[in-house]
Amino acid sequence: MMNEFADDDISDKDRLAIFDCDGVLAYRKGSWTTIHEKMGTTDHQREHFELYRNGEIDMEEWSRITVEQWGGRTVEEFREAMNEATPIDGLEPAIRSLKNDGFIIGVVSAGVLQYVESLVEDVPIDFIISNYIDIEDGHLTGDSDIQVTDINKKNWFEDLVRKYEINASNVALIGDSEYDLHKVHPDNLAIAFNPESDTAVKKADVVIEDGDLELVLEPVNEWVRKQLSPSERVDMD
Repeated sequence: MMNEFADDDISDKDRLAIFDCDGVLAYRKGSWTTIHEKMGTTDHQREHFELYRNGEIDMEEWSRITVEQWGGRTVEEFREAMNEATPIDGLEPAIRSLKNDGFIIGVVSAGVLQYVESLVEDVPIDFIISNYIDIEDGHLTGDSDIQVTDINKKNWFEDLVRKYEINASNVALIGDSEYDLHKVHPDNLAIAFNPESDTAVKKADVVIEDGDLELVLEPVNEWVRKQLSPSERVDMD
């Protein structure tokens, strides 16, 4: 699912910044865990995560099973979990700065769409691609639309480059896992932000371990400068 709510015309944008959500735009606990805690289903979460970790089910199946457990629960319980979403320090100024510098800004998250939306409702994000939990007549139906998993993120990155007609080299990726940092071009910038694994660190061009999103601005600006001609650099200064 893609929800677009850009606050300006993006037709003249020539760069794309793609963020993960859990651990990057929000503090690390994440959308699935937050909802499990509110629903009282953390034991089920552990059980199914073991199946996923052991390779017995993939993330799409894990997500589907998870949402089925919540069928019949009230939307009020669900919204309480959304209210637990805590934006990372520097979220709004970092996004606004990148927007002003000519970036299309998006989120590709294997978490829950409604959770991501609650985090960025006042931030100028151009699109969100995530996993939708179905609600009808004030209750969760147990159905879901699972769009994003750990292993299909690169496919989304490639699709977005085509959709927005961006030069594939002009993509910055900001995430905490190895899957968030799958480049679509060797010249992409990959920033491991609060990385969750050594593998993420090894895949990154830049590693940031302080939880303030504004810290991505310096490496992004340096990356942009390196891609500019000498005359363009003068204009940038």
